[in-house]
Amino acid sequence: RKFIYRDPFLSNMTPSEWRRTYKFARADIPILARAMHLPDIIDGGRRHRFDSVHVLTWLLYRYVGGRTFLECQEHFQRESSAISRLVDVVEDHIFRAANYSVLTFHPTLLTQARMEIYVAATRRKGCPIENVWGFIDGCKWEINRPGGNTVLQLVCYSGYVKGHCLSYHVITSPDGIIQHAFGPKAGRNNDLDVLDASGVLDYMEDHPGCFCHVLM
Repeated sequence: RKFIYRDPFLSNMTPSEWRRTYKFARADIPILARAMHLPDIIDGGRRHRFDSVHVLTWLLYRYVGGRTFLECQEHFQRESSAISRLVDVVEDHIFRAANYSVLTFHPTLLTQARMEIYVAATRRKGCPIENVWGFIDGCKWEINRPGGNTVLQLVCYSGYVKGHCLSYHVITSPDGIIQHAFGPKAGRNNDLDVLDASGVLDYMEDHPGCFCHVLM
């Protein structure tokens, strides 16, 4: 099958449709690519090379809607193997370049002013607690049983999921931004164990200027 690439930036989607599809405004994608220090061209090997701004839209399309690579292929009209390889390169680059900074509270994204907006948003929705600024959720990511190590098998086993897994948590603000993510921890850890290990509560106490609503 011959594919004719469908350039997302030349689509006739409305601004609201673009945001629903990619989570960001059309003009924000190049800014996001620069903020993540992506090179101009993403090279995935095997002659898979493409503009980083476009590859970033592939990544966003895949994860915003939980879409498969085959769905990405149909949407962008490019081979799923190329999309998969190049998206993997971008994911690795983001993690290496940002290290754990993408997994902790960002000082320019989570300011006291933004915190007040988040608290006001939850109040408008009728939240009975008056100082809620975000939502935390624990996650168990199932894995195969680790081989050749009995101790590792024991610590990764969760009685809750009846299998081996890794434990994570994510904190999301009302505007959909992931403000904090932590993990992995061994699967036997429950949500409170992961929260304690993340240091989130200590961080909030150490930054009362930002989290004053929460600590009241």
